[in-house]
Amino acid sequence: MKCCGWQPVVSCTAAVFCWSGNCVAATGDVVCCIDTCERWFFAVISLLLLVLTALLLRSRRQQQQAMDRLSEQEERLRLVLEGARDGFWDWDVTTGVSKVSERWCLMLGYSPDELEPTFNQWQSLIHPDDLAATMDRCQQCIAGGDDYFVSEFRLRTKDGGWKWILSRGMVVERNHDGTPRRVVGAHSDISAHKTVELELKKALVEAEEGRNKIDAILSSMADGLLVFDNDCAVTAINASALHILGKSADDVIGMGAAQLFPEGDFNLWLRQVQAGTNNRNAIDVDMFDRQHEEPRTFQARFSRIVTAHGSCDEVVVTLHDVTMLRKMSRLKSEFISSAAHELRTPLTAVMGFAELLLGDESLPPQQRREYLQIVVDKSEQLSSIVDDLLDLTRLEMGRPIKLMREPCSVNDIVASLLQRYRNEAPQHDFVFVPDSNDREVLVDRRRLAKVIDNLLDNAVKYSPDGGRIEVRSIMEKCGIRLSVSDNGIGLESAQLRRIFDRFYRVDASDTAVRGLGLGLAIAKTVVESHGGSISAVSTPGDGTTVTVFLPIVSD
Repeated sequence: MKCCGWQPVVSCTAAVFCWSGNCVAATGDVVCCIDTCERWFFAVISLLLLVLTALLLRSRRQQQQAMDRLSEQEERLRLVLEGARDGFWDWDVTTGVSKVSERWCLMLGYSPDELEPTFNQWQSLIHPDDLAATMDRCQQCIAGGDDYFVSEFRLRTKDGGWKWILSRGMVVERNHDGTPRRVVGAHSDISAHKTVELELKKALVEAEEGRNKIDAILSSMADGLLVFDNDCAVTAINASALHILGKSADDVIGMGAAQLFPEGDFNLWLRQVQAGTNNRNAIDVDMFDRQHEEPRTFQARFSRIVTAHGSCDEVVVTLHDVTMLRKMSRLKSEFISSAAHELRTPLTAVMGFAELLLGDESLPPQQRREYLQIVVDKSEQLSSIVDDLLDLTRLEMGRPIKLMREPCSVNDIVASLLQRYRNEAPQHDFVFVPDSNDREVLVDRRRLAKVIDNLLDNAVKYSPDGGRIEVRSIMEKCGIRLSVSDNGIGLESAQLRRIFDRFYRVDASDTAVRGLGLGLAIAKTVVESHGGSISAVSTPGDGTTVTVFLPIVSD
C-alpha cells in the first residue's frame, strides 16, 4: 500500500508512522488510512507527552541537585561545628524527634547510644531553674513565627554536674500553615565564659558593697574629708566637711584650695605634699564657725594617693576639730603657771614668817601671835589649793567626790564666812538676807562652806571698785535656795556659758584676777553631788547672781 505524505498505517497487529512517501504492510494485514485531522491530533498528543516527560526528568534532576546541595551544606555545617567543638541538633517539631551529633553527646559526657533522640530527652537534662525560661523561648519560636532561637541554660552532664550551654537554632522548614516543622541548631559550651561572667558579677557586687561601706564610713565620720586632684581642685567631699565649710557639695566640687582656704598655708602645704617635698603631713587651720559664732581650729592631715608609676594622683585631706585640744593645752599651761604662782605666794609668806619666828626669839607675844596666825592662814590657803588639785584629779579620773554629810545650818555657814570677808574686804557692803525658817540640812559642811566661799570670793574679785554683795537664803518645801549677787563688771553671754568649765578664767581688762580657774567647776561638782543644781545670770556692767539649790535629804 502506498501513502502520500505522513500517514499512519494501522493493522490488526501493529501501527507505524510513515515518514517516507511509501508504507508497505505485512502480508495478510488489513491497512486503513486515517484522514489528515486525526493524524495531526495524535501527533500533538505525542509531542506533549515527550515535553512533559522531559520536564519531569529535568525537575527530578533539579530536586536531586538541591538535595545534594543541602546535604553538602549540612555536611559542611557539621564539619564547621565539629571544628568549633560545638554540638549539632536537628529537631522535627511535628514528630518530636531530635537528632544530635556525636559532639553534642560528648560535650555532656555521654555516648550517642546513651541518649534518646527525642525532644523530651533534651528537656529532661535542663536545670530546673532554667527550664521555665528555656521552654518559654521555645514556645515563642514555635508560636510567634520567629526564625531564630537563642537561649542560655544549664544541662546536666553524665557525672551529675552542670554545664552552661548557648543554644542557637534556625527554622529551616515550615508547614503549610507557617508553623515550624524542622529546626536545626548548635550547642556551644560557655561554662568557662559563664564562670568568668559570674565571678565578674560577684566582683562587681563586692565592689559595690565595698563602695557603699566606704560611703557609709565617710558619711559617719565626724572629721571632714576632702579629695584634691593635681590642680588642687576638690573632686570629693563628705558631709562633715560640708558642715565645717558651711557650703553645699555643688558649690565645693571643682573649687580650688586657694578659694576654700584663702588664709594660712593650706594651699602651700597641699602643693608641697603633692610634689613630695613636705614630709610633715599635718597643719593647723583656723576657721570661723558661723554656726557658733566663734573661731575654731582644725588639724588638716594630708595623704598622697600614689599611682602604680609612683606619681601622685590625688591628695586626701582630713579636717579634725582640735579646738578643745588646743584650748585645753593652752589652759593647762596657764593653769600650771597660775598654780605655781598661787602656791608660791602663801608658801613664801609661811617660810618668811617662820624664819622670823625662829630667828628672833625676842619678839613680843602679841607680834609672835600675829605672825603665827599669818602662817596658819597661809597654810590653810595652801591646803585649800591642794584640795582643789586633789578634787580635780578625782574629776579627771571620773571618780565621784565623797561627801561627809552631817546636819548643819546653811545660815550659820554663811554668817561665819561673811564675818571674815567683812574684815578682808571692807570696801564692800556685805548684806545677808536669811530665811526666818532656818532648818538644818544634811550636807558636807566643809565642802559646802568651800562652795559658798568660792562664790563670795568671785563676787569680791569681780567687783574691784567695791559695792554691794548680797547673800539671800530661801527655804522651800523641798530644799534651800541660796544666791550670791554683786553689782560688779558682769559677764558677756559667751563668758557666762563657760564659767563652770575647768581651767576657765574670765579675762577682764580692768582687773587682775588671781585663781586657778577651778573654783566654779569644783563647786558645780560638789553641788551636783548633793543632788542639787547651780546656775548664774549676769549682765555686763550690772553684776552677776549665782544661785545654788540644795534638796533636803532626810537621815
